[in-house]
This record gives sequence, structure tokens and C-alpha cells, in this order.
Amino acid sequence: MIRASSLPFLLYFIPALLAQDAYLLPERFTLAPGESCELALHGGDFFPASEYATAVEALTRGRLSTGAALRDWQEAGDRTVTQLTAPARAGSFYAAVETLAQLRELEADDFEAYLADEGAMETIEWRSRQGEARRPGRELIRRSAKTLLVAGEAGGAVEKPLGQPLEIVPLKNPALLRAGEVLPLRVVFRGAALRGALVNVRWVDASGKMGSLAAGPTDARGGTSVRLEAGVWKLHTLRLMRRLDRREADWDTYSASLTFEVRSQR
Repeated sequence: MIRASSLPFLLYFIPALLAQDAYLLPERFTLAPGESCELALHGGDFFPASEYATAVEALTRGRLSTGAALRDWQEAGDRTVTQLTAPARAGSFYAAVETLAQLRELEADDFEAYLADEGAMETIEWRSRQGEARRPGRELIRRSAKTLLVAGEAGGAVEKPLGQPLEIVPLKNPALLRAGEVLPLRVVFRGAALRGALVNVRWVDASGKMGSLAAGPTDARGGTSVRLEAGVWKLHTLRLMRRLDRREADWDTYSASLTFEVRSQR
């Protein structure tokens, strides 16, 4: 169970018990150049649904890869939404947002289950070696979300990181790939390749059929890959770092997600 504790300034609770993920879903992934649509930040583990809205005050660095800012976020039921306008020039582009630190404490069983679900086996093993397996888990979570959209026709480089603390970077443009093709990925943490990261993958097709898999662990270059199907995709990964100052929390946790659409044909 989650235990409430006093919060320092600019820290926020995560409402759902084990929900870790935050991901962006646009009203549609392909827009005409200059066209606008709703962009929603979802919270929770039940992709593509959202379990809770993220407080607007917790959001930071909302932007497009073109440099345009994403402003005027609003809580709308179980989502947090804004409007984005596609660039005037045709091509692929990102929308992105991050959260400020969020404080969470889970009882030992819940924390261990959450770590196992996320594939954070190094943290589980470390806690066991240090005699902490039966202790609650206290973490400060910073989440980064980005989504890949298309203005007009897909194209342009998408393999450059946006500078988020933890980031999943596609090394090919998913909008240019067919179902059945392989998408290579790179996971970077603080700008450097992250080895040993597990990427949790979920997708849903037009009929509502869902699938999931785990990709990785990433190699020394931060690399892994997934074989694509037609539909909307969400990729998610996690990185935990032991804190030196443990008065508020024991772990700094970084979460990253990437969403995109794969069409049945180009």
C-alpha cells in the first residue's frame, strides 16, 4: 500500500498504487501541416486507457521537437490535455513533456512486485544483498514522455535525443516502417547509452486487439529492437539510482515512454 508522508515543496503524489507510466497520446498521429489537435498525457498502466490525470503544476518542459512550447495544459477527467499545432513544414516531429519529482512510498511486497514488473532485477538483487528486501521502497520519480507524429508526409531524422533525462530513441522512423519490420532502439540516460535496460512494449490495433512484450536488456550501446505490427505503440523503460541523501527517499527513479503509430501499409 502507499503510505502518505510529508512532502517538500514541488513534490507530488502519484495517485494509483503501482502505476508508474506516463505517456502521450495525440487525438491522431498524422496531421496536415499547420493543423491542430488535442494531445493527452495519460497516467497508469492500462494502455491505452488513463487511470488518472497528472497535476498541471507537476508538468515541465512541454514542447515540440521544433522548439515550440506546449502550454495551457488542463486536467480533463482522468487525463491532462493541451492543444498542439503541427509544423508548417511536412515531416515527422516529436511532442514531449516531463514531470517534476514525485514522491512515493510502497510497502515491501508492492515495491518488489513493481520492480519485477518493470524488469529492474539489479535493484531487486541489490535490495536482497543489502537486507532491504522486506523494507518499504521510497522513491522520487521523474517521468519523461514523448510521442512521434507526422505533419503531412513522414520523413526527416527522428534518431536525435530530445535531451530528456531518460529517453527511448528510435533509430529508424516508425512511420516509414511496415508491419513485420524491425524497429531498432537506443536507450540513453543523461545523454549516454544505458546498458541492461528492459523496454516494456504494448500495442493495440484498430480492432482493439492488444499485445505486449519485453525488449532487451539493452546492450553496451543501449540498443535493442522490436518487431512491429500495425497499430498504436507504447514503449516504456525505467532507471533507478540509489540516493546519497535518503532523508526523503532511497531512490531516484527515472521513467521514460515513447508512443507512435504503425500503419498497415505505407
